[in-house]
Amino acid sequence: MDGKDDGVFSVASKEDVLKSILRTYADGREVTVIRNDFGMDDNTTNHSKLFVASDKEAASLQLFSIASPPTHYRHRCRFQLLHETQEKSGGDEDVVCFGVWEKGEPKALHSPADFPIASEQIQKLMGCVLNTFNHHSNHNNHSNDHTTTNSKTKQAGLHKDTIASDTSKQPTVNVLKKNCEAVHFQTTTTGDCLIVLIYSQPIDDEAEWRASAEDCSRLWVCNNIIGRCKGKKFGIGNAFVRETLQPRGHVGKIILEQPEGAFSNPNPYICERTMEWIVFVLSQARSEHHQGVVESSKQEEVEDSTREIEEPIQQHPKGLLSVLELYSGAGTYTPLIAQHADHVTSIEINPSLVTAARRNLEVNGVLSSTLSVNVVEAPVEKCKHILQRASNNGVKFNCVVLDPPRGGMDAFTRSCLHQYEHIILLSCAPHNTYPVDLPALLPSHKVVSAALLDHFPMTAHMEAGLYLHRRSKT
Repeated sequence: MDGKDDGVFSVASKEDVLKSILRTYADGREVTVIRNDFGMDDNTTNHSKLFVASDKEAASLQLFSIASPPTHYRHRCRFQLLHETQEKSGGDEDVVCFGVWEKGEPKALHSPADFPIASEQIQKLMGCVLNTFNHHSNHNNHSNDHTTTNSKTKQAGLHKDTIASDTSKQPTVNVLKKNCEAVHFQTTTTGDCLIVLIYSQPIDDEAEWRASAEDCSRLWVCNNIIGRCKGKKFGIGNAFVRETLQPRGHVGKIILEQPEGAFSNPNPYICERTMEWIVFVLSQARSEHHQGVVESSKQEEVEDSTREIEEPIQQHPKGLLSVLELYSGAGTYTPLIAQHADHVTSIEINPSLVTAARRNLEVNGVLSSTLSVNVVEAPVEKCKHILQRASNNGVKFNCVVLDPPRGGMDAFTRSCLHQYEHIILLSCAPHNTYPVDLPALLPSHKVVSAALLDHFPMTAHMEAGLYLHRRSKT
């Protein structure tokens, strides 16, 4: 989805598609859409106003439709850098613009305004990079030519007054521009930013590159600039950005360090609302689980009352919600889950992502708290062992949270889920994965809540969440 539009699709059309899929698996219930796009300036903090819980035996299945801002929602963008040689009076100039792939062909973006889904900060950075690469580098090449403003620079919405008049203080940027074939931008809602320059050839002098990057960091107002080429990585500043989200229904903030090169949610607004929905369904799961423990306790009391014993009956302890998190990546949701469950074990096979997840727990103060949380780096076979047993290190899991890649969960994972009382399943492609996953899950579980998560508005791409509860034994 980086710089690519799959077509124009409204939220309503996506609701219809998801409703059609869910009707097949709703046990004869009608699917009721509840729009939940509160507006970016809504300060509602009462979680009961955000989502209204329905009993798992309700006559209709609630589908919460969570919309995104239509523009400036994308905080992670990747662009190809298109080079064009133009003849000028002082000699040939290498003029660049950004490009995105459209129907298999690169499409030039001559202005940041040509990509309105990018965050406002990314649009500003795009303009700064084009300004620097197209004016400063060419000015370095033709120091006697002070009169011509490149036509591409004009098209980019950049004017002469944006260029410092004292050319002796301008950075030498050819070392940054030479052989640069792509530029990646990553920003946050709190103003942090990172620029990654991708090169087709090795950098001749990394010290010179860093000096030029330091100069450009001041021009671009971006302290974090990374270069990549042929498996090498170098740069200035941090190789991550730090995002701060404030999901309603959660006390406090969620801080996420998002490493360069690792997956992070490009739409923080829907990421925040996904967190709100997860808090909502975790509260439902906790309530359902505790109710089940109470009912079990009452049944035990009835059975014990028929026995002729003199010892007092000990009260059944309150049930704990113990969560197993799979496909957890860099821990986007782990700090949140850890603060809304009694225990969470997060499993990841990639060592660098395990490090990132543990770091995200640390910056949220979770590891140093009394909460029970564990991030496990495990090879595939150990992951399977934990999943199949639904336990690890003496902890028995009754809830599983899954956020698999676009291809969906594997068959082995699917075959193990029947033993978990609660399933919270996020899907990047529900139209492809639900017809495979739900027929396998419905014999043991019932869909209680669903959410349409419109991460990429006005495109064909659609994501969703489901909360399933294990059926009562008859």
